[in-house]
Amino acid sequence: MKKSEIKQQASLICQDIFGAVVRSNDKNLWKKALKSTEKHIRKLQFEINSMCQDNPNETNDKLENLYVWSEARKMLTSKFGQKFIKHKTMQTNLFGESVVDKFSKNYRSDVISALHKNLRLGNVERSLTLTAQAMHNGISKSYLARRLLIAVFEDCDDEQLFAFASAVFGTMEASSVGWTRKNSGWEKSYSQPDTNAIYMAVYRICKAKKIWETERGKDYLQLLYQAESQAKQAPLPFLAYELDEHSATGKEWKKSGKELETRFSGSFIGNFQRIAEYDLFGEIKVDRKAKEVKQIQTKAEKIMLELCKR
Repeated sequence: MKKSEIKQQASLICQDIFGAVVRSNDKNLWKKALKSTEKHIRKLQFEINSMCQDNPNETNDKLENLYVWSEARKMLTSKFGQKFIKHKTMQTNLFGESVVDKFSKNYRSDVISALHKNLRLGNVERSLTLTAQAMHNGISKSYLARRLLIAVFEDCDDEQLFAFASAVFGTMEASSVGWTRKNSGWEKSYSQPDTNAIYMAVYRICKAKKIWETERGKDYLQLLYQAESQAKQAPLPFLAYELDEHSATGKEWKKSGKELETRFSGSFIGNFQRIAEYDLFGEIKVDRKAKEVKQIQTKAEKIMLELCKR
């Protein structure tokens, strides 16, 4: 079932079953409706857990029903909040400092901004608290995982952390869709993504070396600044070695009879020419003399011929 179909059916539940509630301003009536949806969802979860191995086909139907009712409850909860929770824009704490209220329309943007600053500063305790509050107040795990991945790429100089944050993001994305990979293919999943993965990512980002703390990171920042500055100027002219037969201009050159530089191509010829060049000279260089290029081409052809004879 597509996400759009789930939302459509959930909307029908809100209209047909809870139509009187939606039109009412009775807060207690709304609370009863929300409790009834919660009971129905728990009942479906229990039924799914009971039959998941015995009747897989019926389980899929129950799962679809569970997704629809969960979406309906989400819609009702959102309407309840809009109807009965007053939005405050700003509060002050005991010290007179401005504090954003959790029900403010700016909460999502502000809590993520605060989280990024504390991740950057390595404030573990506050970062974990902000993360917990964000999830408690309705910010999805998949969105948080994406923001954590952005934080890693913006601030951290740690290859293992890149891989870990990417894995967390992929897991949360797959879980939020409600599908999981199994031996027989993609199947619907009713398990919730593990919150610990989010917290561990937050902890590791706080503890990681930041790009302003390493020579490699500082070098990267300087080069990035130069590249961004140059991008605002006139476009760079392309050099001959940059264009091969895979580019539009390279194709035009080839048609006109112009000889193309193939050493840096992603083709088999390019790969074997780089092997030959490295074997001959111990490095790959752009500005080779014509005699050296000929040596490289000859050796590459020899390597390829020997491979064909095997």
